[in-house]
Amino acid sequence: MSQVLHIFQKDLYRLRWELAAALGLTFLLAWLNGDNALAFPAFARHTNLPGLRNILTPLSLLAWWFVVISLIHGEPLPGERQFWLTRPYRRGSLLSAKLLFIAACILLPLLLADILTLWRAELPLPLSGLLWKPVFFGVFILLPALAFASVTATLTQTILALLGSVLAIALLQFLPLPDRLNYSYYWWTCSAQTILALAGASLLLYWQYQRRRTLPSRILLGLSLLLIVSVGSLLPWHPLFALQQKLDARPGAGASYQLRAAPERGAMRDPLRPRHLGDTVSLALPLEQSVADGQAFLGERVEIRWQDQQKEGKWTEQNGQPWLLWSLKTDEFARWKGQPLTVTAEAFGTYHGDPVRATRRLTATGERNGPFGVCGLFVPQQLFVWCRHAYQAELYTRVRLRDRETGRVSEWTPHSGASYAPMPIDPGFSPINSSLSQFPFVPEHAEAVEVEFLGLRPLDHLTRTVRFAGLRLEEFVVK
Repeated sequence: MSQVLHIFQKDLYRLRWELAAALGLTFLLAWLNGDNALAFPAFARHTNLPGLRNILTPLSLLAWWFVVISLIHGEPLPGERQFWLTRPYRRGSLLSAKLLFIAACILLPLLLADILTLWRAELPLPLSGLLWKPVFFGVFILLPALAFASVTATLTQTILALLGSVLAIALLQFLPLPDRLNYSYYWWTCSAQTILALAGASLLLYWQYQRRRTLPSRILLGLSLLLIVSVGSLLPWHPLFALQQKLDARPGAGASYQLRAAPERGAMRDPLRPRHLGDTVSLALPLEQSVADGQAFLGERVEIRWQDQQKEGKWTEQNGQPWLLWSLKTDEFARWKGQPLTVTAEAFGTYHGDPVRATRRLTATGERNGPFGVCGLFVPQQLFVWCRHAYQAELYTRVRLRDRETGRVSEWTPHSGASYAPMPIDPGFSPINSSLSQFPFVPEHAEAVEVEFLGLRPLDHLTRTVRFAGLRLEEFVVK
């Protein structure tokens, strides 16, 4: 233990100026993040601060990367001429000292910076969420720097390795991989990436600090990066949906939800959606649902079948009515358009309930208490910022604006997705999430406008099957 503390004190003294610079950037950014009005220049009381805030975020990340790389390169692992190989350094003590430095000098200050941000924003301090932030920051920000620094001997080698990895990842995007999971199920991808990153990094650090096997470690690093980047395309949808059902907050809550085919409504009319896009034809099947007030069904995947054909579609709503959107190649459409078909559509989605309501009045400074809040407004551009706590469960949110002078009411859904993770999965660098929304109408007096937020919690994952008999595709082309 004395050797661990000796190495820790030596690193702390050697990196004191780099650490001071990184801490200064982090706490300055935390102070600015506490004012959500700085998220968008239109709301800034000081015109230079938003630009400073946007610059500080990447600078802080780069500063912490530089600290971690310099920390490891103090005793570089590749090579045979390092001074510490001839000294009585136990390699386990060396690794423990490096991890102690990361925990005490990086992760703990980041936790304190989040507390400073939430305190200044007058938001509560959720302990569970605050403790999750260092976990994800350590895995997705610091762990890659630790891994690259362990298999390189100089900063130049590390930068070249990073640039090569970024290029390889960019090239992977051109491969015909399946579509990734949508945001609601992204936590499964994130969890799989976390497990792969921890397993790969643990084996890599063991090889390097116990065996100093640099070449196998570099190969392992490349394979781990490949798996981490592509795992989202490898996870199967149906097993994940079944697992998500087992984690439901209230199984059976959506048992009364009904969904039926409504071909009598005819084709969708949407001038903003092109009827033909390239060599495809857009189709929309009308549905009708029965859902109680304060409840909602959010469709996430649609599978459409007829005869021996199967297509994937998309759930959407227009004027409160659900539709199933899908497309066919022009030659396929020409083959099937005039035939009466029996089409079966299976919709996968989530039933939301337990409404959380909050009403705010638009003011120049805004309100930030509770799960929702208006952080600022800018009436000439019909914009306002609304903030949410990044460490609380994200909700399916609807917003209603009411002008108390004219009586005009408008309702829309600026944030239709919610993560189903049992923990804060994507907290971001700031513990506060801000969204920019646009007024559907121009208020004459901002102070007369009330904003009502309706948040619904995901309760039950379910499937519904609808059947269209005698359907002619040419009658349901988007117009």
